[in-house]
Amino acid sequence: MIEAEQGGVYRSDDGAATWRYVNAERKLRQRPWYYSRVFADSKDTNTVYALNVLAYKSTDGGETFKVFPDPHGDNHDMWIASTIRSA
Repeated sequence: MIEAEQGGVYRSDDGAATWRYVNAERKLRQRPWYYSRVFADSKDTNTVYALNVLAYKSTDGGETFKVFPDPHGDNHDMWIASTIRSA
Protein backbone atom coordinates (compact mmCIF):
# COMPACT_ATOMS: atom_id res chain seq x y z
CA MET A 1 0.00 0.00 0.00
CA ILE A 2 1.26 3.44 -0.93
CA GLU A 3 0.11 5.96 1.66
CA ALA A 4 -0.26 9.13 -0.40
CA GLU A 5 -2.98 11.28 -1.93
CA GLN A 6 -2.72 9.38 -5.23
CA GLY A 7 -1.70 6.11 -3.56
CA GLY A 8 -3.40 2.78 -3.24
CA VAL A 9 -2.85 -0.95 -3.17
CA TYR A 10 -0.17 -2.51 -5.34
CA ARG A 11 0.46 -6.20 -5.97
CA SER A 12 3.55 -8.16 -6.90
CA ASP A 13 3.48 -11.73 -8.18
CA ASP A 14 7.22 -12.05 -8.75
CA GLY A 15 8.83 -11.44 -5.36
CA ALA A 16 8.68 -7.63 -5.66
CA ALA A 17 10.61 -7.40 -8.95
CA THR A 18 7.57 -5.61 -10.46
CA TRP A 19 4.39 -4.11 -9.02
CA ARG A 20 0.89 -3.62 -10.44
CA TYR A 21 -1.55 -0.94 -9.20
CA VAL A 22 -4.78 -2.78 -8.28
CA ASN A 23 -6.91 -0.55 -6.03
CA ALA A 24 -7.30 3.17 -5.34
CA GLU A 25 -10.08 3.03 -2.72
CA ARG A 26 -9.48 5.75 -0.15
CA LYS A 27 -11.24 3.73 2.60
CA LEU A 28 -8.27 1.35 2.68
CA ARG A 29 -5.81 4.10 3.61
CA GLN A 30 -7.92 6.65 5.46
CA ARG A 31 -5.60 6.69 8.51
CA PRO A 32 -2.22 5.63 7.10
CA TRP A 33 -0.12 7.37 9.72
CA TYR A 34 -1.85 5.30 12.39
CA TYR A 35 -2.68 1.77 11.26
CA SER A 36 -3.41 0.96 7.63
CA ARG A 37 -2.17 -2.58 7.01
CA VAL A 38 -2.58 -5.24 4.33
CA PHE A 39 -2.22 -8.99 4.96
CA ALA A 40 -2.11 -11.79 2.40
CA ASP A 41 -3.65 -15.16 3.15
CA SER A 42 -0.94 -17.81 3.47
CA LYS A 43 -2.91 -20.40 1.48
CA ASP A 44 -4.65 -18.32 -1.19
CA THR A 45 -2.72 -15.59 -3.01
CA ASN A 46 -5.94 -13.90 -4.11
CA THR A 47 -7.30 -13.48 -0.58
CA VAL A 48 -6.13 -10.24 0.99
CA TYR A 49 -7.21 -8.48 4.18
CA ALA A 50 -6.93 -4.73 4.78
CA LEU A 51 -7.21 -3.31 8.29
CA ASN A 52 -8.24 0.21 9.11
CA VAL A 53 -11.20 1.64 10.98
CA LEU A 54 -13.08 -1.35 9.54
CA ALA A 55 -11.68 -4.68 8.37
CA TYR A 56 -11.91 -5.51 4.65
CA LYS A 57 -11.45 -8.69 2.65
CA SER A 58 -10.65 -9.20 -1.02
CA THR A 59 -10.88 -12.50 -2.87
CA ASP A 60 -9.66 -11.15 -6.21
CA GLY A 61 -6.11 -10.16 -5.33
CA GLY A 62 -6.96 -6.73 -3.94
CA GLU A 63 -8.97 -5.35 -6.85
CA THR A 64 -12.16 -5.11 -4.77
CA PHE A 65 -12.72 -5.21 -1.01
CA LYS A 66 -15.84 -5.88 1.06
CA VAL A 67 -16.29 -5.20 4.76
CA PHE A 68 -15.16 -8.22 6.74
CA PRO A 69 -17.39 -8.66 9.80
CA ASP A 70 -15.50 -8.37 13.05
CA PRO A 71 -16.58 -7.82 16.66
CA HIS A 72 -14.74 -4.51 17.00
CA GLY A 73 -13.76 -1.49 14.93
CA ASP A 74 -10.38 0.19 15.10
CA ASN A 75 -8.46 -2.79 13.71
CA HIS A 76 -4.69 -2.61 14.24
CA ASP A 77 -3.35 -6.10 13.66
CA MET A 78 -4.26 -9.55 12.40
CA TRP A 79 -2.96 -13.08 12.66
CA ILE A 80 -3.83 -15.67 10.02
CA ALA A 81 -3.52 -19.22 11.36
CA SER A 82 -2.29 -21.49 8.59
CA THR A 83 -4.46 -24.38 9.83
CA ILE A 84 -7.74 -22.48 10.14
CA ARG A 85 -9.66 -20.99 7.22
CA SER A 86 -11.88 -17.94 7.79
CA ALA A 87 -15.23 -17.31 6.13
